[in-house]
Amino acid sequence: MDPQKFDYNQDYNYNFGSNYGPGFNPNNNFYNKRSRNMEVAALVLSIIAIASCSCIYVSIICGSLAMIFALLSKGGATSMSSMAMTSFWIAFAAVVITLIIYIGSFAAMLHEYGSIEGILKECQNLTGIDYNELLQQMNTAK
Repeated sequence: MDPQKFDYNQDYNYNFGSNYGPGFNPNNNFYNKRSRNMEVAALVLSIIAIASCSCIYVSIICGSLAMIFALLSKGGATSMSSMAMTSFWIAFAAVVITLIIYIGSFAAMLHEYGSIEGILKECQNLTGIDYNELLQQMNTAK
């Protein structure tokens, strides 16, 4: 086997005239298993995650999926491409920022109302729903 035929450091080698699809180069018999579509999906999801840091659940879900897609995009290679690496770190930053916002807002509510019971009482005052009465009605309906 000739070592000159294999170039493991090559990036994407698109040969669109080939019947074997993108990544196949008949000159060196090496099929690049990296997934460009996974990289693009990771980048799009990481941008959505960083843009929606203050939305409930959207940033956590999109950021987690973006990190998974970035890791899966490398295929059998030992390292990620620059787009996948950028997507991974943007998604990671979005998840961390979102968690800081959630934990900070919960800590601010605890500071304002004193305890979780105080938070629940304030929710009861704002909504006008008596949760103890609602639980009693649910228990009697069984």
